[in-house]
Amino acid sequence: MGTLYSMAVGFMFVEFYLILTKKYSLAVTLGVLGALAELAANTNLGAVFATLSARPFWYGSQLPIYFLASAVMTGSAAIILFSDWAYKMRGEEMSQSTREGLQGAGKVMFSTLVLLAIATIWKFIAAFSGGTEEARLAALSLIQGPLAMNFWVFETVVGMLAPIVIMTLSRMKSQQALSAAALMVLVGAYFQRFDIVVAGQIVPIYNGFDDLPTYLSYIPSVAEFMIALGGFGVVGLGFLLGERFFGKAFRPSGHH
Repeated sequence: MGTLYSMAVGFMFVEFYLILTKKYSLAVTLGVLGALAELAANTNLGAVFATLSARPFWYGSQLPIYFLASAVMTGSAAIILFSDWAYKMRGEEMSQSTREGLQGAGKVMFSTLVLLAIATIWKFIAAFSGGTEEARLAALSLIQGPLAMNFWVFETVVGMLAPIVIMTLSRMKSQQALSAAALMVLVGAYFQRFDIVVAGQIVPIYNGFDDLPTYLSYIPSVAEFMIALGGFGVVGLGFLLGERFFGKAFRPSGHH
């Protein structure tokens, strides 16, 4: 998995250089190679969970595709949000072609969001209808257990239902509404990942033995919080520096 992500990042750095040097045809080729590497990396990450039979809530063929769809969804949301912020930082009016491009990204985000909502529903149906006791307990931890607040408020309402409603009502014609939906999707995706990982682990492997709790307790440590905040900080700093020093290279110039 590390090899695949290293390849993807390497392709993106080379693509970035080619864009700066206006070698757009080669940049497209590197972009395709980077996309293929990302596809392999994301599905491989899902397979790390999906092939672990000791954790029934993860086990199965769904997670590689789920992770891939989630990556497409969050990528579309990031494009929408950061593009909107970039134009606001510059104090420029967004061009019509850019608006149309972001509406296209919004359609991709909407489609993958609906697919993930359907996949989530079927994940619970499978856990309750044909899954093991451990899988059922993991699902219950999300519905009415220690992860219920995360699941219902942040993952479901903020991350799925609200963006779908906003994009449906606005028909993706309002950039403000589209950006708000994109921000909600990114927040929901963060809790989605947290819930998947924790729900699969808080049910003891030896569930049913005497004196074992139904759920193990887990609260992120200060170090884990700092790492997460550091990640957000790196992304924010990278965006600001990129906009400051390289923003002109990505402004509309007639090249595609």
